[in-house]
Amino acid sequence: MNKHVLLFWLFLLFVAAIAIEISLRWMGFHPGDLRPNWLSFKAVDSLYIIKQFKTGKDGILIADSTYWATQNVAINSNGFRTPNFDKIDSSKKKVLVIGDSFTWGLSANPIQDSSFCDLLSKASNLQVINLGIPAVDPLQYSLIAQKYVSVLKPDVVFVMFFSGNDFMTYDRRVIPNSEMYYWTNAGAIAADIDGNHFADVQSAYNYLYEEKYYLKKPKSKIEYIISSSSLLSRLYALKFRVEEKRLSLQTIHSPAITLKYLYQILNLCNASKVPLRFVFIPEVKEVEKDFASKYKVLLGDSRLKENWLVPEYKYEDYKDYPDGHWNNDGHRFMAKYLEEILAGNIN
Repeated sequence: MNKHVLLFWLFLLFVAAIAIEISLRWMGFHPGDLRPNWLSFKAVDSLYIIKQFKTGKDGILIADSTYWATQNVAINSNGFRTPNFDKIDSSKKKVLVIGDSFTWGLSANPIQDSSFCDLLSKASNLQVINLGIPAVDPLQYSLIAQKYVSVLKPDVVFVMFFSGNDFMTYDRRVIPNSEMYYWTNAGAIAADIDGNHFADVQSAYNYLYEEKYYLKKPKSKIEYIISSSSLLSRLYALKFRVEEKRLSLQTIHSPAITLKYLYQILNLCNASKVPLRFVFIPEVKEVEKDFASKYKVLLGDSRLKENWLVPEYKYEDYKDYPDGHWNNDGHRFMAKYLEEILAGNIN
């Protein structure tokens, strides 16, 4: 290759890099931005709390009825999107559903009556008690079961397990009246990050903004150069995505912390003689693939395998990323599926 050809290709490469740099900045990826594409966290000029949810004295995350009243979403006196417990019709079979945003009904439209819990309650002679809260984990599921199974005395308990964020990489402490999440204009910020507990929202935000997801404090000359370019930052971020993937797979293959809390729920329901089923929910990218082999340690666990339900989901039942939740078709599918399970039509 002669000198002129080499210079030509170097010039094209330079132009392409400039074009990509401009495109990335237009898309919102600023220099030093190392965030993964799925993350809702963003940098803000002035941080403030949006009180959508709160942690009670028992360490359970619940909905803030004052905020949700402004959204025309009814929250009961215990902090859940379900009728008050004193209004439960004892003549009906009581179905207790525990879960995260899928159970809460996120992305069902309208949320007030379109989630699978709402549809199941309307379509059958069942009293469905929806104790789903967005962004929670198996520890919260266990706390809810311990608090409400003996009080509500359900005829059956369903725990909805989402593969996307229910595998617990780190354990966390239950701290009464200390927030599990800070709901802010920068996004939902966990109080427990990478094994550390942040007692206030500003500290948690600073960790994400200054140390974890942005190169605000370059540790070398190379990082300093990278922090000046969106393109170099996206390429450098691949290093962290690989490590996140490795840690995620390690947690999936060795889910000891996750299993600890699922066992607690199983033991409680067995002691209370209440039938329990864990319903597995894969991420949208895993639907219609052999995800069961990926999660064989969890689904094949000797103590839990008889309690798992793994429906046959369809890609069309989900919204695409960055949402990734069920659409109305997905909620209708789950309502029908659970109705048939309860009727004994599905093994």
